[in-house]
Amino acid sequence: MTNLRKCLPTHLRGEKVADQALKELVRWEFLLLKISTHEVHVSLNPEKQRDIHLFLSQ
Repeated sequence: MTNLRKCLPTHLRGEKVADQALKELVRWEFLLLKISTHEVHVSLNPEKQRDIHLFLSQ
């Protein structure tokens, strides 16, 4: 998740609201987490593609 936070705008990095939003996206299963050897890899859930598009269009 560290690398994902680096992709956020600088004014949101390290903010509590950004961390909460990422956790909520994982809870909604929009983001998938895969624990690798030393870090967590994050990807979009292809099964939720339609839901993600609807969410972003609102």
